[in-house]
Amino acid sequence: MKSINPMFNRTPSQKTTSNKQSKPNAEPVQRKKRSDAKNDVKIPLSLEQRQILKQLAKRHRMSATTYCSELLGLFLRRRTDFRLVEYSPTNKKSVHAKLNTSDYDILFEYSIKWDCSLRQAAHRIITTAINIEAGGH
Repeated sequence: MKSINPMFNRTPSQKTTSNKQSKPNAEPVQRKKRSDAKNDVKIPLSLEQRQILKQLAKRHRMSATTYCSELLGLFLRRRTDFRLVEYSPTNKKSVHAKLNTSDYDILFEYSIKWDCSLRQAAHRIITTAINIEAGGH
């Protein structure tokens, strides 16, 4: 028995395919990347450093991630000298920083200059920034 609506008259093998699948040898379609996309960096910090960062963030009425992102971006653009600090990647807790593309590129340059990972470079910079902001410098 045929239905009035022709869409219901098809058998499962007659279903239409989308444009992406209709060409068997076609390359996959690449999505465009947003121009304002942020790059996430996880920075392992000690318990004391996280507490200080959260206190500073509350003082500025921001979340810890937003404050860490702005602080890291500010110190990256200053291009000051950063002291070598002890890096312990085994810290179970970390803080996220969402950097725009230009700040991420600067962080990448520092990681090449210091011959370390992006996380280690971000840790070195944010540790110096926290010490300066907290008045411990």
